[in-house]
Amino acid sequence: MGFITNSEYGEHLKKNLDVLVNNGKIGLSKFAPDDIQSIPNKYLEVVKGYKFYHFCINVPYAARVLNWEVIFDPEDYSELPDFEFNDNTFLPEPDIDYIAENVPSWDAWDLTNSQSLLNILNEFLVLYKKSQIDILEKQNKFVNWKEQYEELLTTLNLTADDIEVHIETKNEPDNSGNSELIIHVLSFLIVLPINLSPLPQYAQDEMGVISENPGDDFVQLSFLVKGRQTKISLSISPKAELLMGKLRLPVFRNETLAKYALTVQALIESEIKSIAHQYEVRKQYLFTINSRFSNSIVECDTTRFSKINFIFEELEDYDCLVTIQLNGTFPHEAPKVKVHSLYCQVGSSCVRTVLCPYDPKTTAEENVAVLRVRLLRDVEMFKNHTH
Repeated sequence: MGFITNSEYGEHLKKNLDVLVNNGKIGLSKFAPDDIQSIPNKYLEVVKGYKFYHFCINVPYAARVLNWEVIFDPEDYSELPDFEFNDNTFLPEPDIDYIAENVPSWDAWDLTNSQSLLNILNEFLVLYKKSQIDILEKQNKFVNWKEQYEELLTTLNLTADDIEVHIETKNEPDNSGNSELIIHVLSFLIVLPINLSPLPQYAQDEMGVISENPGDDFVQLSFLVKGRQTKISLSISPKAELLMGKLRLPVFRNETLAKYALTVQALIESEIKSIAHQYEVRKQYLFTINSRFSNSIVECDTTRFSKINFIFEELEDYDCLVTIQLNGTFPHEAPKVKVHSLYCQVGSSCVRTVLCPYDPKTTAEENVAVLRVRLLRDVEMFKNHTH
């Protein structure tokens, strides 16, 4: 590689930051655009003209935020930056050999690789997570939470990669006036092992454009424990949220975290099964209509299975457009069926609703047969309508 100027390294720095913002996954979470901010240094800006070399990065971890700083040498961006972790429990006495062994990107630092900053932050986060688990496992005062952590691993069949733990401690005087280290805030972020593949394809229609599923599928449950209070939240991927909506979590009744997580997992899996069944019924109903009136289909929604249009041509001297809409409560709610005149002078506004029964306990073929009989009757009446 030839000589690269600092301004060119500045472009590489920008690319590294873009990777963090646009698709940077760190641990179990992703960066948001406002998680990365430049910290101005007025002296260097005025005296030497240096800008944008000191960054404050909000690292999402265990449903909390770690305030890390990354400081580049403003005279040579290519140099390995300094890192300030703002946590006295993490690397209190940094050992270069230990860091080099556990953070491979430290020795392999290369700013021209747009993944370099993301890689080194992820490796430091793995090390940070290890330090948090060490506190949990080695401090006798935290033995209850160590047992809860281990129960989460075994009961939900998780690996250490599936759980993030954050321990915020503080010193408080005990009854004798001595200082005692206690947990101030404890947080867990847990990946629930739920298979989302039975859910239908993600399809968000924006201005006539169907967008694909953005990002990986996931279900994460977080616990934030402060004193006797436990705050619980659920985070799910866009595909799952689009189809399931905002799920109402069960009340936490001071059971173990693992037992509660199993309850939430069963709730979500039941919802997935219900939605998958509902979409299969919608699909079968529309596809049966499509098969029965195959020569006259105008439009059929094969993504959400919510709507079909076809020309009803079974009367000898009269055709009309039929629209069938399946709402979110189908099959428990009958489809909405409308017939539109192709001949009336009123035009497209000449519409009549057909009240067509639907039995969710019978087959799609039988329901479509009932639909055809009802259309024959109602379209006959519609043919002779007047305004």
